Amino acid sequence: MMAMARFSRSIALVVCGAALASCSLTSLDGFSEPPSAAAGDGGDDGANTSSTETGVDAGVDSGMDAGVDTGSPDADAGPFCASRTDSTFCEDFDVPSRPPLPVTRHGGGVDTIDSNAALSAPNALRIDLGPSTTDGDAQAYRTMTMNVTTLPHQVVLEWAIRLDEVASASISAASIAIVQGSNRYEAVVDVGASDLLIEQTFTSAPPASVAHSVPQNRRVQLGTWTRLKMDLTRAGSSWKATLSRDGEVSLADVPLSTWDGISGADSVVFAVGGLYSTASPTPLTFRFDDLAGLVVP
Repeated sequence: MMAMARFSRSIALVVCGAALASCSLTSLDGFSEPPSAAAGDGGDDGANTSSTETGVDAGVDSGMDAGVDTGSPDADAGPFCASRTDSTFCEDFDVPSRPPLPVTRHGGGVDTIDSNAALSAPNALRIDLGPSTTDGDAQAYRTMTMNVTTLPHQVVLEWAIRLDEVASASISAASIAIVQGSNRYEAVVDVGASDLLIEQTFTSAPPASVAHSVPQNRRVQLGTWTRLKMDLTRAGSSWKATLSRDGEVSLADVPLSTWDGISGADSVVFAVGGLYSTASPTPLTFRFDDLAGLVVP
């Protein structure tokens, strides 16, 4: 299998550990100045129309420190987030007064707050990419950055996703990154229309990869909401990843060799959306709802 499995129709957990300049697995750090969103690129339906991020770890300082219970809902929290008092952050796209997550758009990628097919009414985040002839042509994704003072023992991201039109493309739909100085250690979940697997990529030259497959009946079904959860845990200097689908573990305790030996952290960055996709002759449309993240010192 080629590194990164960018040519498979799958869900994949892709892991990298490298300096920003060499960690180009999802092309999130390849755009030093992404173009500002043009009129109509996100509409005015609650989409952030500023596109100033320089990568997945860019954007507005969230002001959150790991270990502080910042997930307690306020009085106007949406229906999902109102119940997530144990989360470090939560977003259900249902509270217009809540500041939107920072957004990056590139190559015509569009993100909008959409009320046509939300999991928890009234809204969800809709992503539209392509069509494209080149891998990584278009992006539209949102991030949450949390400053930390110590290296976490656990980082969790969970989200609901609905694939409406994905053709044969593979889409990097969510990621967790630990940033330490100029280094980034990243785990990415790839979603497509076929099987489910974890692929770990070693940042050697040439890159080497190891894939961990899941039975085909654990794939994400088209046109229906699926809840995914990526749970990264550390024991000493060793990291492992577990990926769950609709509450059932699909991949358990996969070693993250490229994360071993991380000595500290400045921030933890969550991202969801169209971080990267393989080329597709037809447009890609998919939705996110009910995001929750957890950082345990």
